[in-house]
Amino acid sequence: MFHIFHRSSKKSIILNGCIRFAEKQSLKSSIATEMITDERDQLIELKSMRIGFVASSIGFIIGLISLALNYSPVVMMNIVFLSFGIGSLLDGCIQLYLYRRG
Repeated sequence: MFHIFHRSSKKSIILNGCIRFAEKQSLKSSIATEMITDERDQLIELKSMRIGFVASSIGFIIGLISLALNYSPVVMMNIVFLSFGIGSLLDGCIQLYLYRRG
């Protein structure tokens, strides 16, 4: 009797494993289809990223100029960090604006 119960237990474990594997594959395929971006999304992302990089680059150049004018390296680092933060915020705000505009 125990031997029969043990076999059915193995079968149920294998069956549960197959079901879980199928569910994971289904979930992966549904996530993959949701992750596909269209051209509009790519254009919006590229436009906002370009503006963010320009702001960061301008801040970096200002930081280098401040270093060339014999300001403290701490001032230069603060300018660079601030410009990177502003560039990141601009990136997100522009992206939000472009999505709302359509």
